[in-house]
Amino acid sequence: MGIEGNETADELADAGANEGRMNDDRSAEPTISGIGTTTRALADAATSDWWSRCLTGLSASYRKWGLGYSIAEPPELRLPRTLLHRLLAARTAHGDFAQYHRRFGHTDAELNCLCGYAKTPEHLVFCEISQRKFHAWPAKPERPPSRPKEGRRYMSAILAHPKLFEDFLTVTQYFAINARAQQTRDLTSPGGPPTELRLTETKPPFFNCCIAIGRALYIISARIIQRHRPNVRTGKLKCSLYAHTPSKDSSYTQRSATLKKDLEESEQGRSSKWREED
Repeated sequence: MGIEGNETADELADAGANEGRMNDDRSAEPTISGIGTTTRALADAATSDWWSRCLTGLSASYRKWGLGYSIAEPPELRLPRTLLHRLLAARTAHGDFAQYHRRFGHTDAELNCLCGYAKTPEHLVFCEISQRKFHAWPAKPERPPSRPKEGRRYMSAILAHPKLFEDFLTVTQYFAINARAQQTRDLTSPGGPPTELRLTETKPPFFNCCIAIGRALYIISARIIQRHRPNVRTGKLKCSLYAHTPSKDSSYTQRSATLKKDLEESEQGRSSKWREED
């Protein structure tokens, strides 16, 4: 048996709620907007469940970034193809990385970055090349990443937002600088610089800087020697920028002078012959 006052209040509340309603009241029926909202929520839940099941079958290199899935157009498709390649390679670890080259037996690949450390996706934010431009990083943290957890957190942020990834590469020029260094190594000699001029990841950064300077001086001296190599035919130094071999020009001038002299002698002979006949 309830309290009499409460029962009376409940009866009055029910009467007020039902007062004025008709049997064919449409206010309780679903609306088009409500149906759409419910449908989208169910679709998102189904997509999330499907992605959770598929995520376990992906590689650990991809799962560690914590990337989501959406049925909408991925924003990374708006990137230039060169940047899209870099983004997908960093997400999947299938690219110019030391572990990838070892896995597929690429014996002629360069496994280390220009700074001397092994190429990994996370090294992109730890490298000296990138950290020199830390003041201009997009969405930069409070300090440059120095621990694996900090580097992975920032890498996850820029990999999830392709525009940030594009801005990061534009600011740091990481891949462009490494590509130029690789081209320089390929041009100087097939085997690259001597072993003692290669960077080592077991030495401190200052030692690596000294080694990098020595390697740069080696490359410059090799180019100067090739450019100023003595010419065997003329015995003179040839420089592709400031001089050229004058063998063709001198021979052409000599032939022209000889021909001119022969013509003058021929004209003089004719003139003397005509004077004798007269």
